[in-house]
Amino acid sequence: MTGDILILQLDEQGLPADGYFFDLSPGSGPAGNDPTQWLVEAWSYPEIGEWQQVGASVWRSNGDGVVLFPFLSFDGRPPMPGHSNCTDQRRVRVDMRPSWPGIVLWVVDNAISAAGWILFATSGMVGARPMSQATFLGLFAIKSALESASAIGYHFFHAMDDGTGSSGAARSLTDGGDGAAGREAIGSWLYAVPNAMLTLLVWWRERRAAYHIGAYGALLIACIVIRDEVLYRDSQNLAVNVALSFSFTALLLAAILLICRHYVLRRARALVKGDWNRYNDLWNSLSAPGQPTEQMLRELTAVASTIPKAPPDLIRQFQRQRLDSLEWPCSASSARAFVAGPNPSDPVRSLDQLFLQAYVLHPILLTKVKCWAAASEGCFLRLPDSRSSISSLEDSSSAVAPGVGHPGAPPRREGGRKRYVRWSEALEEPWRIKWGKIKSLSRSIEKVSRVYHQDASRLIDLVRQTVIYREVCDLKAGLAAMQRDPDVTLLRIKNRLDPAFNASDSAGYRSVAVNLRLSTPETVALGVDLHVCEVQLILQSMAELASEEGHKHYAKFRNLRGE
Repeated sequence: MTGDILILQLDEQGLPADGYFFDLSPGSGPAGNDPTQWLVEAWSYPEIGEWQQVGASVWRSNGDGVVLFPFLSFDGRPPMPGHSNCTDQRRVRVDMRPSWPGIVLWVVDNAISAAGWILFATSGMVGARPMSQATFLGLFAIKSALESASAIGYHFFHAMDDGTGSSGAARSLTDGGDGAAGREAIGSWLYAVPNAMLTLLVWWRERRAAYHIGAYGALLIACIVIRDEVLYRDSQNLAVNVALSFSFTALLLAAILLICRHYVLRRARALVKGDWNRYNDLWNSLSAPGQPTEQMLRELTAVASTIPKAPPDLIRQFQRQRLDSLEWPCSASSARAFVAGPNPSDPVRSLDQLFLQAYVLHPILLTKVKCWAAASEGCFLRLPDSRSSISSLEDSSSAVAPGVGHPGAPPRREGGRKRYVRWSEALEEPWRIKWGKIKSLSRSIEKVSRVYHQDASRLIDLVRQTVIYREVCDLKAGLAAMQRDPDVTLLRIKNRLDPAFNASDSAGYRSVAVNLRLSTPETVALGVDLHVCEVQLILQSMAELASEEGHKHYAKFRNLRGE
């Protein structure tokens, strides 16, 4: 031994070694003579005369082998007095073989990650969205679980390193030297937390996945900085570790998704820009200070704000359906297929069940709408010929009732403009009125999938009607008529005529949408008294701006936004 350098020469060349050990001072000896930092080198290339670093006072394992930290101090404190492992001779045994937490962290985790990403990409390319979503969530959930298990394992080895395990008189240093098992445990927790966070956030709000992935990448970089700068003081390799980690990929992926999303939204807004400007010009003329309609709009907003909004869990469709009292042109066994559960208070899980309720409730709502229109000077769109639309309940792919969700494709105009008539004037020819129709099956599937995450009970505008008003005061009277009706339970009012409403999501279009339930002897007997329907109250000046071309633009706008 020369100074602080100890050279050992082995008689047998090529002797495999996976660790080393040395004795420290006795418990009563001068502990200050014990080494606190060291570096182990092996003469591995005698032909060129190079020393290779193979050990140090602190090290950590990674996928490429071992990283040495000889500048970090080894804690050579003796075991606690009175402990069963407190002996006169203490031995440091350095085991360079990877422990099972390291194998879990660097082998199993990486293997599962590779398989998961391949399955995720494959399912995405073939359009299997549920499989792709489940794979993404499952991948990061499993990674979080594996890293948590690895952290627990490192905590176990850290306890053994501190003389509290069952290693006898030897201080067994595995995966990093004294105290480094604790460092690796903290590092594993630092990786487990972001993975668990990403899993929960994407599961909770998938529509904002790009933002979640970006936050995940930023948090992962912070964890790497904490590990390298605080735990190991490895500033030299920090930039490389960040570049090679998934954090950089996550940030890049989030940036690409957000750029693509911005491009798609910009393209969507460009599609409806013309209609948007026309709707905004009309709205500015209605809500301009000093205009008579401006004060009426404020009064309407005040009335709408007094109507309490039901809790979200109640604004959904429930299964209450009286099969025994429903006349259905099929066998009883076939009809029961539409009743999706024994508990009538359970939410609807099937679109079949929902459409059955809609067909039953549709004519009842239509009768109520006529009463409300008669009490408030309400108008309806008049068809240009004698074709009856009463018997046609379901939407076709090319025509949507105007004002339901967004102005639909209107019928042919008489004399260049659409004609609206009061219900009191249309009583002699009710078949010439264009009534609202049940939402089409294709659009219902789109909305349940895109907006409600496969929850059919959230689809509350399947049954809908529209009433047109020439003046804001008449519209307010129509809302009051609905509010006074003892058979009506108002659940929610979307007042898009509120001056504070941001019309960007509706491409500038404005209306008052009322979600309600009808509880009459007939609806109770038929079991549809819990079905939520929608009535839209629209100003005639707004409805007249609707065009078939505008509806096509809005449909593309809606599809680009994934709504």
